[in-house]
Amino acid sequence: MKKPKMRYYFGEVEENNGEYKYNQKYLFKTTGNPEEYTKKVARDWYGEDSSKTEEDGGFWHNGEVITNPGPHQRISEDHFNVMKRYLLVL
Repeated sequence: MKKPKMRYYFGEVEENNGEYKYNQKYLFKTTGNPEEYTKKVARDWYGEDSSKTEEDGGFWHNGEVITNPGPHQRISEDHFNVMKRYLLVL
C-alpha cells in the first residue's frame, strides 16, 4: 500500500476576545485532512480544556476567549521551509 503524501499548509486561528478579534498565523504539515487538523489547533490553542460553542463551531477557553479554525492554504515544501524560520510550526 502506498504511503500518504505529506502536504504543507499556511493556516490561521481566529480569536475573539471580548470586542477584539484577531488572527494568529501558523504553519503545519499533515498527510490527513487539513480541516480536521485546523479544528484540533483551534481547540488546543491555549493548551487547556476547551468547550465547543454551539453557534459557530468555535471553542471557548476559560469562558473568555473563543477560537475558531481559520482559513488555510496549501503551500509547497520549499515555501514551508523558508516560512518556518518566521512562523510557528504546529
